[in-house]
Amino acid sequence: MRQAHISMVLGGLCLLSACGGSSSGGSSGSGGHPSSYTIGGTVSGLTASGLVLENNGGDSLTVAASATTFTFSTAVSPASAYAVTIQTQPTGENCVLFDASGTANASVTNVGVSCGNSVGMDVAPGPASSSSQTFNIPLTTVTVCVPSSNANTCATIPNVLVDTGSSGLRLMASVLSSAGITLPAFSDPGNSANVIGECGEFADGYTWGAVDSAVVIVGGEQTSAAVQVQVINDSASPSPAAPSACSSLGPSLNSVNAFDANGVLGVGVFDQDCGSSCSQVYYTCTSSGTCTSTTLALADQVSDPVAAFSTDNNGVVLQLPSIPATGQTGASGTLTFGIGTESNNALGSAVVLTADDMGNVTTSFNGTSNLAGVLDSGSNAYFFADSTLAASPCASSGAGAAFYCPSSTQSLTATNQGANGTQSQVSFQVADLNSISTSDFAIDDVGGTMSSGDFDWGLPFFYGRSTFVLFEGTSGGGTYGAYAY
Repeated sequence: MRQAHISMVLGGLCLLSACGGSSSGGSSGSGGHPSSYTIGGTVSGLTASGLVLENNGGDSLTVAASATTFTFSTAVSPASAYAVTIQTQPTGENCVLFDASGTANASVTNVGVSCGNSVGMDVAPGPASSSSQTFNIPLTTVTVCVPSSNANTCATIPNVLVDTGSSGLRLMASVLSSAGITLPAFSDPGNSANVIGECGEFADGYTWGAVDSAVVIVGGEQTSAAVQVQVINDSASPSPAAPSACSSLGPSLNSVNAFDANGVLGVGVFDQDCGSSCSQVYYTCTSSGTCTSTTLALADQVSDPVAAFSTDNNGVVLQLPSIPATGQTGASGTLTFGIGTESNNALGSAVVLTADDMGNVTTSFNGTSNLAGVLDSGSNAYFFADSTLAASPCASSGAGAAFYCPSSTQSLTATNQGANGTQSQVSFQVADLNSISTSDFAIDDVGGTMSSGDFDWGLPFFYGRSTFVLFEGTSGGGTYGAYAY
């Protein structure tokens, strides 16, 4: 993932939805005290008919396709227990529940029903302050639950960046706190008195924070067990502080403003974010705040939650519409789970390029071959080296210096080749970013500078196509995963 920020003059509103709590209400008995409370909640992603819910083993309720809320017809007595379950799944679709049981001390409106193997993915102004908002940030919503709570202590976090250039879920500590949830720390398997911290390395900086455990829900999919996630310490003075080997990697990305997102959902080709041989990524930290480098087994590392889903777990599909060359205010697409597992995720005629042991394909561009190419939705531009375009930066200094602003739109071509020898030619354009409205957050023809040995196919590549990411070790994904488009 790589981003460069150009200041936008738009305001934004970040809405955090905590799973805990319930609203007041209910019918009143004598003396003004409620005699009963209703049980209900919200529904997302339901497109099929046939969903039947029940409460406390009865009071069956059929929920219509496209419904967004539900309420059981039979109320419960004050201080009595409720337990919502799924009696019948909708036709051809799967739903999961969260915050589904508890004690009714008021009318309950926070039971969550999430359905389907796809979720919305919107390119729009993110939750950063107006001066830090940037373009081409694909955002979705993720729910995390305390593992021991049987999905009854959860928080739904919007505005999470979808990143095919990394693996694993990372959320800002302040966002989780505002949502009213505390995830349990992951103890060092070699010393249970210590906890694990992580230094997440990105192309443009680092993240630092604790490794915690969570059950993750996205759409109608849920991890079959708890997975490790990074909780990015975005406080002004993190404690423990990032080790020097981490902070020397570049700028700190420990803030909502740095990502223009509340976190990152990494859905790259690798299941874990580090792998079997890595160093200075994980740290064992004492209660006094001393952190020293350590290694973790694959099963203990921060990992892609999609790979841990019970079904639809072999990859993802990103779909975004075509947009005009002049850009537009935003774009709405989908993030679909599984490849070849359901009617909405078939590969069809997509060309499959297997990745190498670094998760890359080989890109040839402008007479240079063997560039390390990565399909990276977390980058907001095409990033590549071009001496001609470099002569026309968008600014002489600051964020604009990282982008190309040619006097006329440039039509370019590059060729990607997989480890399997399959090739695919890609045509793309780079326009003058300064000529595009600052109200446009979806732009498909923006390019930026990159080191001479790499080619980053950022979000502009994803517009107007279905892009498949097949996870490592899966059918079609090969040893190190694959991309298809």
